Amino acid sequence: MFGRLCLVGDAAFVVRPHTAGAAAKAAYDATQLAASLKRAPHQIDAGLGAFESAQLEYGRNMTDYGICARQTLFF
Repeated sequence: MFGRLCLVGDAAFVVRPHTAGAAAKAAYDATQLAASLKRAPHQIDAGLGAFESAQLEYGRNMTDYGICARQTLFF
């Protein structure tokens, strides 16, 4: 792959199944990508960079939530 590439949904970050977050994550990613690009209309790299930072944080939060839910739901 050459140039820019942006992954969304499960392709970008797989969440644990019991978080029930896959479809919601895809929708969230799409809205966040659009917002990031809109905030930097003439700076695509800056918009993608902002999206990447937010996506990594969201992925870490979903992972933490999945671990916590697993421990709570399945003792």
